[in-house]
Amino acid sequence: PSREYGVQLSFGVVGGTDVPDRRLPLRRLSDVTYTANDVVLTMDPRGVYAGQSCVGEVWASTTHDVTAYTLVIETTGALALQGDVTFDPTRWSVAVSRSATRTVISGTVQNSYAPSTAILSGPQQLLSLGFVVSSSATSADNGNATVHVEMLAQHVLGRVAVRGIPRTPGSAAPAGSYHDRRGLHTADSAAVVIVDERPVGLLVGTSTAVLMNLVGLTGVRSDTALAVQLCTSCPRPNVGTSGLCEALCSPVGAACVSQTPTILQVTSTCVAFFDGTEVS
Repeated sequence: PSREYGVQLSFGVVGGTDVPDRRLPLRRLSDVTYTANDVVLTMDPRGVYAGQSCVGEVWASTTHDVTAYTLVIETTGALALQGDVTFDPTRWSVAVSRSATRTVISGTVQNSYAPSTAILSGPQQLLSLGFVVSSSATSADNGNATVHVEMLAQHVLGRVAVRGIPRTPGSAAPAGSYHDRRGLHTADSAAVVIVDERPVGLLVGTSTAVLMNLVGLTGVRSDTALAVQLCTSCPRPNVGTSGLCEALCSPVGAACVSQTPTILQVTSTCVAFFDGTEVS
């Protein structure tokens, strides 16, 4: 999930001449144009491990500066909004109300902030959200978040009809759009991709650099504990994620056996020893 991968595609017409391989460009989050008058919840498309945190961002694509908003963020499955809600304090005054899986966030511009009357050249980021994946989650679990727009207002033009659709009195708050690994869409929710840690190797070491068989000189058996560590695929560094898996390798219980007991013997509890019965 933290690595860069390349994909090459060969294509052509059956019975015709193959077109040479072409490298598929990676389409990053910033490459997509948002719909006018929309609110978009973005999620990092890379995988997240159990117990890790990840960051979502909320953007607005209005004509003029946003001056006020009320958003409802809800999470389902193995994802929870337990981290910080961050924003520009020089511009925004924000109130956050949390209740189980539902968070209501209301923002208004500070009195000291002067919205511009100019037409914006691109979307504005309203805030960032700190999510965390359950420590017991696996790749078979889902982690999703939704955003609904109770209110959105901009300078000059006032209230915004999300994606140009007026909200009738008494109707439910419209959902925003989502930008995740699937691209930009309005279906369902923003999804976090949960991945499993995979063992990639074992490290075995001792407290000494050299093991010497001195039993013939001392007549005393010598024992040396073997430290066994399991190394997993959990990556570091991984921008946008933190918590757990900070170390690639960690101690693990193991059962050991010596492949050459005539040279070095090992107990099942991973203690290497010489007792004088070695023959070489």
